Amino acid sequence: EKGHPASERGRGLMRGLDVGSGDIADKITSKAFKNGLIVETCGHDDHVIKCLCPLTISDEDLLEGLDILEASTKDAMS
Repeated sequence: EKGHPASERGRGLMRGLDVGSGDIADKITSKAFKNGLIVETCGHDDHVIKCLCPLTISDEDLLEGLDILEASTKDAMS
């Protein structure tokens, strides 16, 4: 989709979403928290959203978390 450029990085289930701005990352993580998903920011300007999933996560829980993150991102960018 068109919108703000972001890039993904990491290995395995340790992933980060670089949104380029600490302000944007803060909006996304705040909205995600309000919807039941705990994610943190990291990077020199807190511009990366850090996702650390447990190795034993079920497919259902993973998809639910990704849905929350996606909705939070769309909401924060609108």
